[in-house]
Amino acid sequence: MSAKETVDPRTADIIIESLRAGEVPREGLEHFATGIDAHVAALEEEFARITDGRGRYRFLRGEYGAGKTFFLRNIAARARAEGFVATYVRVSYPEVPLHQPVAMYRAITSGLGVHHKMDNALRDLVDQWLYKISERVADPDLGRGLADDHPQFAEAMAEESRRMLGIVADAAPAFAQALDAYARASLRGDTEIARSMLQWLSGDDKVAASARKQALITGKLGHQDVLGMLRALSTMVTQAGYRGLVVLIDEVERLVKLPRSDSRKTGLELIQNWMGALDAGQWPHALMVVAGTTSFFDSPRGVPMLEPLQQRIGPLNAGPFPDMDAVQLRLPPFDVARLLAVGKRVRELYEVCHAGTAHRVSDAFLERLAREVSGAFGGKVEVTPRRYLREVVSVLSRVRRYEAFVPEEHYAFQLDEAGAPALSDQERAAREGRSMVEAEQESLPESFDL
Repeated sequence: MSAKETVDPRTADIIIESLRAGEVPREGLEHFATGIDAHVAALEEEFARITDGRGRYRFLRGEYGAGKTFFLRNIAARARAEGFVATYVRVSYPEVPLHQPVAMYRAITSGLGVHHKMDNALRDLVDQWLYKISERVADPDLGRGLADDHPQFAEAMAEESRRMLGIVADAAPAFAQALDAYARASLRGDTEIARSMLQWLSGDDKVAASARKQALITGKLGHQDVLGMLRALSTMVTQAGYRGLVVLIDEVERLVKLPRSDSRKTGLELIQNWMGALDAGQWPHALMVVAGTTSFFDSPRGVPMLEPLQQRIGPLNAGPFPDMDAVQLRLPPFDVARLLAVGKRVRELYEVCHAGTAHRVSDAFLERLAREVSGAFGGKVEVTPRRYLREVVSVLSRVRRYEAFVPEEHYAFQLDEAGAPALSDQERAAREGRSMVEAEQESLPESFDL
């Protein structure tokens, strides 16, 4: 079935405009995904496992341009549609450093998404949790069978929330205290305290002392608290009626660039500790997917620094018949055929937005463009998808605006033309004939406080 038959104009426009900016669209990824069906199916098999209460982890290897971010966002969308809570985290320095657990926790909570809200859904989750408590209170088989206007309804809500919080408190007492304080503040209409408790649950260290005092919370969230908080978060997610928590961590190869070996090792230990918690049942109903390039998995500055982690991740099976159930999966790099297939999908999506345009951009032109773009980068097709798709959208826009514009006659790809987007490190390396690993291992600015 073509994109024209399955996508609405609004979603098509979101996709087109994201590609024009060189970004992965936030919606509609399924409409132009190609060549990754087996990988998606392998990850979706994990959904049933975490619904059953297990903790799971997978690692995704792919070079620059292979579509790791696209893949993770696609998995997030599928998870949300299937009744899970999903969160996408992009490692960056100094904003989201992998070696600082509290910063990672904050990124996880800020990225929480559900089927009706793609991120920043922590409040929605907590309110859904409260709603489930009210349902139990109103059900005579589960609670006291009280209507919400009954004089004892608030008391029954508090009693039921304490019962449910007992399970959460086993993982993280302070999380349970903050959740209880949020519930009590919401019931009495104290929006200020409720907002402060949401801040604390999200890992914000700037919560007013007076609000923390009301919740009997002392001190700040420390790195030793984070695993318990994640377990409590997963528990709340399932109590709120969702099937589990899917945590997607992208661009971990940035760790390799850190100048200090102790920071790199601490980041690797964080991943190892979270894997251990998932294995041991200490973080149930959760799936963690970690994505990075070869430099993260193979460089002496990456996973090999920590032998127990390397053993757990295991070797990459890159043969013609890879084990799709292995801990580590490899995304296939783009070739011209796959690039052309995506270009055709984008052309269909553009036709949804602007009917009567796509037929003027032929398959032959799209293939020519794919070869011209990859040729500008020394034939390294794998680094070209974002650049290629930007050019496809640009050509389609000109065809739409100018009746006299004929792509085969009036367009030739020029990498250095005025106004062209700046080259990424990887594109520059391909342009100069250097390896991708060299590009990734360039040092961060010395001003970074890591």
